[in-house]
Amino acid sequence: MPSLLHEVIVALLVDQPSTIPRILAALGELPPGAHTDATAERISFADAMPVEARPDLVVLTSRGADRQVLVVEVQRRRDPAKQRMWPLYAALARHRFDCPARVVVVTSSASVTRWAAAPIQVGGPDEWVRPVVLGPGAVPLVTDVDHAESEPDLALLSALVYARSTAGTAAVRCGVVAARRLAGDLQFVYTELLLGALAPADRAALEVEMQQQQRFHQTKKNPVVRAFITEWRQAVAEAAQQGEARGEARGEARGEARGEARGAADTRAALCERLRGRLLGAWRSRGVEVGAAAQASLDACADPEQMALWFAEAVAGGTPERVLGLAGTH
Repeated sequence: MPSLLHEVIVALLVDQPSTIPRILAALGELPPGAHTDATAERISFADAMPVEARPDLVVLTSRGADRQVLVVEVQRRRDPAKQRMWPLYAALARHRFDCPARVVVVTSSASVTRWAAAPIQVGGPDEWVRPVVLGPGAVPLVTDVDHAESEPDLALLSALVYARSTAGTAAVRCGVVAARRLAGDLQFVYTELLLGALAPADRAALEVEMQQQQRFHQTKKNPVVRAFITEWRQAVAEAAQQGEARGEARGEARGEARGEARGAADTRAALCERLRGRLLGAWRSRGVEVGAAAQASLDACADPEQMALWFAEAVAGGTPERVLGLAGTH
């Protein structure tokens, strides 16, 4: 029986038929623009064969009069019996759609990638079926949130393929961002599946990060928080300009780099100091006592992004103990 991960990948590719052709075009396996008119469906060749012949899905691409059908198989592990069916799938698809047919294998496993890429001899010396394998290294790795928002289908496939790699946390983070565009139930399924694909420690760390980001996004409509965000962006831009000016004044590339680094460091320190004062002011204005442990945490923090998150939570009513993770201390 197919696994949930297998079915989710198939459902994604059926729902977004241009995903596979786009990747193949980027790899030079299809002409550019072949993905602009693509349809996908789950079919069975049972009407043409006495045995069950059901690929995971087929994608029909067209560019004017030039058509090609892609028989897509999702493989999580080696399956020689299934591999023997691939030439048959290609032949039956060629017959049904009356156009060239290719086998495309999607996998998250490096070992399955090597196995599935082996040519399959079907007749004489020149008669081979050569599957195109989309696995680690071929599927684009999406680790940038803006990229994930612009191509959510690619971000979801990337997350499913790379979840167990060294870039797994970054890929899954982008996959979760992409999943937010889906309907409620689908968003929950994709998010849980992606988080479940991570190692336990990585999942726990990402879940904490997601909770913090959610609290931040819920409070950033506050005018005080919005004002800080504007101020933060302006300060970063000014730091870059000041650093560049210092470098140019020295008339050397090394001086420019040092100037930029010093300007950025000075700005980060100044922002931390400013936010530290605002945090303390926000709590004290509500009569909230800031204990020694909380003060020590604030003094030790040199990361303005973290301070901004703390500030947003404090404005939203969070206590020092909750905001700084100091529950149980006094």
